[in-house]
Amino acid sequence: TIAETLREVSRCTRDGITINTFMLERSRSLTHFVDRMTRLNRGRAFYATPERLGEYILVDYVGRRGSAGG
Repeated sequence: TIAETLREVSRCTRDGITINTFMLERSRSLTHFVDRMTRLNRGRAFYATPERLGEYILVDYVGRRGSAGG
């Protein structure tokens, strides 16, 4: 359920686990749910299309790699 998932997100957040979500669907209810998870966890939400998902992953990987000094 949504409530149980949000409880697990809270547990992950307390344990220092960041949750990043790649969303391929734009339904209103799912967008609201992903927004709640992202705010709670302070992770990232990527709103992509299936055709452009690879670009998002590459950009994020390159950005994080550079900022981590690697």
